[in-house]
Amino acid sequence: MARRGPGEIDKHVGARVRERRNQVGMSQTDLADALGVTFQQVQKYEKGVNRRLAEIAQVLGCDLTSFYDGAPRVRAAGPGSERMALARRRSEVAQSPEGTMVIEAMANMRPNMRSAMVKIARALVSSAS
Repeated sequence: MARRGPGEIDKHVGARVRERRNQVGMSQTDLADALGVTFQQVQKYEKGVNRRLAEIAQVLGCDLTSFYDGAPRVRAAGPGSERMALARRRSEVAQSPEGTMVIEAMANMRPNMRSAMVKIARALVSSAS
């Protein structure tokens, strides 16, 4: 059987992985380190090359989430745990009403204005410590 490229679902899942990684501010290398894989493998996941779960579920006649039923909850531990905790905090902030407002405001700013806002935010964090 000839090897096919990624399907539409694989591409969609990969795009969602990339979108979420960017949303929490992680690089491909950060994610790779946290997962214990190479950044090239993360690139393949994001392109949909290594994402065949949806296709497997379809062939087996089940929902892909069923593969996770009863799985132990993953806890942050090991070399990537600090990065994972930071990613979780970034995600919580980005999904908060204030985070959404800041992201929307910054999306409408020129790059030099965004840089100035980052400096202001860092100064606020430093003064609060």
